Amino acid sequence: MENERLIDLRRTQFLILNASVIVVFSAVIVAIALDVTLAEFTFVVAILTLIQSALYFVKGKSFSEVFSKKMNELMTYEKERMGAEWRKQRRTNAIMQLFLGAVFLSNSIFLYDDEMYADVANLFPYMFYFLLGLMVLINVTTFVHNRKVDRNKIKKGYTLRTFLLSLIVGLVIVSIVNFVVLTTILD
Repeated sequence: MENERLIDLRRTQFLILNASVIVVFSAVIVAIALDVTLAEFTFVVAILTLIQSALYFVKGKSFSEVFSKKMNELMTYEKERMGAEWRKQRRTNAIMQLFLGAVFLSNSIFLYDDEMYADVANLFPYMFYFLLGLMVLINVTTFVHNRKVDRNKIKKGYTLRTFLLSLIVGLVIVSIVNFVVLTTILD
């Protein structure tokens, strides 16, 4: 693939990723303004996550690939560069989305009548910093992944190493978020 075309595709990828985070942040603001409970918000997130996972299992593509020809072209390029690791990574991502969707769904059911978690507005300042940090994390990890793919540095076991690192980082983030949520709510 030509270098100029690849740069254009990568730019589009970063635009879509960052736009997605901004849309999520906007949805949080709207949810707070509409007095949506945490259970209701978590339910919507669960459904969207499960739809994304189902889309992969049915069509073999992510949401962005279905609606963007550039992302579809970029994923074809990555598939050629990564080989078998690409399929492993895609399958692992879809399974993790399915798992996270189920976790969000169960949380929405367990939080349904719990008034302790009803006031999301108190968490807004923390959500802003969390989403800002999430945007930085997504951009950095995507940049590192893209660099490895473009320089053909993907080796056997890449998906497992990436998954384990993501799991560790995810557990740390969940622990921090739970601590902040609980200390804010219990104040």
